[in-house]
Amino acid sequence: MARLFGFDTRTNTVERFHWDPTAESFTIEDQQEVTPILDQNHALRTSDARHDRKSPMRRAAAIPLNIYFDLVAKGIRPGTAAFDKWLDDPDNRMWRTDNTRVYSKTKRYNG
Repeated sequence: MARLFGFDTRTNTVERFHWDPTAESFTIEDQQEVTPILDQNHALRTSDARHDRKSPMRRAAAIPLNIYFDLVAKGIRPGTAAFDKWLDDPDNRMWRTDNTRVYSKTKRYNG
């Protein structure tokens, strides 16, 4: 049985508490409505705005917190080659805000 555990209106995140009486264990499920993020990312990616691809402060992506924390738990952290490669993966294109490549063999990474 699932019960509402929490709701954050700012991030559109819902947490649900699930109890399994057979195993006497519980799970907390995080769910986030990402449509607004996807719509904004698509609009930025397809706009005519110029991006300075060499700027270290350019916005390359907008990622929901649930996905971000999952990546961090897997050891894929911002500032690393693994994170930049994850951003460049075509399967993760929906989170990108521009079309320029992020990963570079000559870039200095933090680990």
